[in-house]
Amino acid sequence: MNKRFFWDDERIRFFRDAAEHTGFHRTLASLLAPELQASDRVLDAGCGLGYLSTALLPYCKTVTAIDCDRAAIEALTARTQGVAGIDVRLADVHAIREPFDAIVCCYFGSTEESVKLFEQTRSGKLILIKRRQAGHRFSEGQPRHERTAADAEAYLQNRGYAFRTLDASVPFDQPFRSFDDAVRFFEHYRGGIGQPTRGDDVQNKLVETQDPEFPYRLPVTNEMRIFVIESKKQP
Repeated sequence: MNKRFFWDDERIRFFRDAAEHTGFHRTLASLLAPELQASDRVLDAGCGLGYLSTALLPYCKTVTAIDCDRAAIEALTARTQGVAGIDVRLADVHAIREPFDAIVCCYFGSTEESVKLFEQTRSGKLILIKRRQAGHRFSEGQPRHERTAADAEAYLQNRGYAFRTLDASVPFDQPFRSFDDAVRFFEHYRGGIGQPTRGDDVQNKLVETQDPEFPYRLPVTNEMRIFVIESKKQP
């Protein structure tokens, strides 16, 4: 397993640019909306910068956004000052015991960890969002994700859980303020594997735009499977 992802200033900036210049989180929240009630208390486990947390607010009563990364939580706290209905916590989500109407785990942790959290909190519903593709979308197949939809489905079936699924393809393009930014982006997410050059290695992946603020864009589509688990194990 790879070292735990961590947020630094540059990664926060890249993600913020993508989140604020695409409708990814609003689209994802709309896909989850049929599973939520206006009175629901929702836990966003491993919320990161919390863009999904805030996108879920129109569909429920409250969202508790928890992450153990201090930089991410500080950024989220600053962004949501004065926003009603969101409870932001710097904490280990695996230590949570209070029940929620729904727990959302978006690309967070293993299925085993999510199910354990669901069980120990005795929450009403578990919503897992998992990648359908195994290769990392920015590092050309390396490293391989071990938390794919296929892995989750096999685990849930083996544990006897009843669930339903929804497959979705949601664009989440990455805009860049310069070509140098694009190079730095790939350096971050490749983690030293096959460092990109300033030539075709990066250039051929980009689309030039007419936007002076973001003259380059990396087209990205997230292929995901949404799992909804409401019942405990089948008898």
